[in-house]
Amino acid sequence: PSAPRLKSAARRNRGPRAALEVVLRQVAASSIAPPPQKRRQSSGEQAQNTKPGRQNRHRIREMAAQMDCDDARSQLKELERQRQALEDEAAAIVSELDGLGVGLKDALVDAEGYPRADLDLYRVRSQRGRHATIRTDHKALMKKIEALLPIALAAPPEDARTTPPPSRSVKPPPAPPSNA
Repeated sequence: PSAPRLKSAARRNRGPRAALEVVLRQVAASSIAPPPQKRRQSSGEQAQNTKPGRQNRHRIREMAAQMDCDDARSQLKELERQRQALEDEAAAIVSELDGLGVGLKDALVDAEGYPRADLDLYRVRSQRGRHATIRTDHKALMKKIEALLPIALAAPPEDARTTPPPSRSVKPPPAPPSNA
């Protein structure tokens, strides 16, 4: 029992199923334990596994539901700071690439198909890759902010809870001076 025998079974147009049968017969003849077989997924599990973002969104919502307003506000401030830093870095990358005369989508080869000699191609490619990473991080950050925002706005800020609201009594207008 060797690998060439498996290849010959597949070559004879019997396909992978025939090769698997050969392996199973070889295993049955020897004392080698068969390899563990993968469990077949139902269509619901396949649909759930093809959308990994759904699990992340659910996890973010669960995390957000467990916090109180003050925790949500403090975390929201931190996420806002991170968002601003990502946007600043993305803007710096775009301005650098525009300064080089090439944007995020422009070709890096000339009309004949050769790499452009006027560009630092390594720098341009690395900056484009970093910009793509920033975009992905920004999307994830915005989803977290979106989940925390309703919780943070659910109650008035802490300083508004401790100070009484201003009085809304209407004062009468001052009396006109009398000349008598």
